[in-house]
Amino acid sequence: MFKYISEILGRFTQSQRILALLIVLLSIVLISLGPSLIKENDCNEVYDELNKQREQILVLNNKLVDVQVDSNNERIKREKEISKILQMIKSDVDNCPLCAHTHTEPYREGLVKGKKING
Repeated sequence: MFKYISEILGRFTQSQRILALLIVLLSIVLISLGPSLIKENDCNEVYDELNKQREQILVLNNKLVDVQVDSNNERIKREKEISKILQMIKSDVDNCPLCAHTHTEPYREGLVKGKKING
């Protein structure tokens, strides 16, 4: 194998040999110094920043959930208030001593069917 390499190198010009030697030298330097350069550029800072961002995301997510729960509770509270008001109105209509209760039936049917009442 080395015999063939020497034949191949023998066909190169002087400038090509120097270029090949520089490429080999650069490869040796990168292979030997590469791990130490990577260790110096440790990613601890990146991991620290990533952990901070994860914590911020969790805090913001918790705040969002709290706001959604509060909003839902407020909506439910308002719906209950509206329901109570409607029950009071219905009870006032049903307990009206001056009404014969028959005049409210067409309105109820119309509301259920979504029709306009002519009255």
